[in-house]
Amino acid sequence: MPYLLEIDQDVNCAFIKHEAPFDLTNLALSGDERLAHPGFRRKMNFLHDFTDLIIPAEIEFKTIADESKRIIREYNLQFGECKGALVTGDAQSYAKMHQFI
Repeated sequence: MPYLLEIDQDVNCAFIKHEAPFDLTNLALSGDERLAHPGFRRKMNFLHDFTDLIIPAEIEFKTIADESKRIIREYNLQFGECKGALVTGDAQSYAKMHQFI
């Protein structure tokens, strides 16, 4: 699997550790898995950890921004009001992934 999902109800957080190679569709797949997980609860916070991979230079800001809008439309109502964080390992990945915010 391209990511690992751990849910900790005690801290009200889903931890998603993404692994190389980077694939934008894994964000939506991890959302599906999070919703299906027996420990998931609406309004649960999340942390996506991308520190072990680099987003390829050929993936443009617009591509990530467009995908983020689609994911937000599709998943936000199901997740409920929650807090989220995206952690990256390099400046280029940081700039691109923060198109989601």
